[in-house]
Amino acid sequence: MKGRRMLAILALTAVTVMFGGCATEQEAEPSTTKTQEETLSDNKGDSDNVQEDAQEEETVSGVEGGTDESRETTDDSQDQLQTVTVYTVDSAEKLQKQEIVAEEKTPEALWKALANCAVVPVESQVVSMQSDGDQIQLDVSSEFGDYFRSLGTAGEQNVISCVVNSYLDTFNSSRIKITEEGNVLVSGHKEYTDFMEKAD
Repeated sequence: MKGRRMLAILALTAVTVMFGGCATEQEAEPSTTKTQEETLSDNKGDSDNVQEDAQEEETVSGVEGGTDESRETTDDSQDQLQTVTVYTVDSAEKLQKQEIVAEEKTPEALWKALANCAVVPVESQVVSMQSDGDQIQLDVSSEFGDYFRSLGTAGEQNVISCVVNSYLDTFNSSRIKITEEGNVLVSGHKEYTDFMEKAD
């Protein structure tokens, strides 16, 4: 009788342990599943971070590229600038040479530079300029002629020397003839009918 009772107790214990083990495993499974989900979420987060880093690198690269293009544009605009040679007269009435930056090297740009240096009147302008070999024929407006005729002998000589030297140097020529709206340039002291060379 005691033997049967012992067998029954052992059998009951074995069944209890079996069911208890299954319950433990079933409870453990959700925990494992949760860990896998967390792992997947972490991996997704890492992937998003990598994509964000790549986008940031592209943005930085794009900004740097834009900076390079901006520098190239600035360099190009600087290369397009030209210089013109302008002669002025100092207080001792000596000719002074200077290089002035201009947007383009044209007769009009040089005349404007001379006007900015008070050599010729601001309201005066170039009518036309023709170059034939090393000779220049420069036609100017009547505003210059009127101003030119108002000068004394010394002032007249200073102005004509500055204009002649500036155009000959800027356009690499040796002789120039200046007319006033197609007519001979006449001052109160002289008629300028011939070609002129650079003044010392």
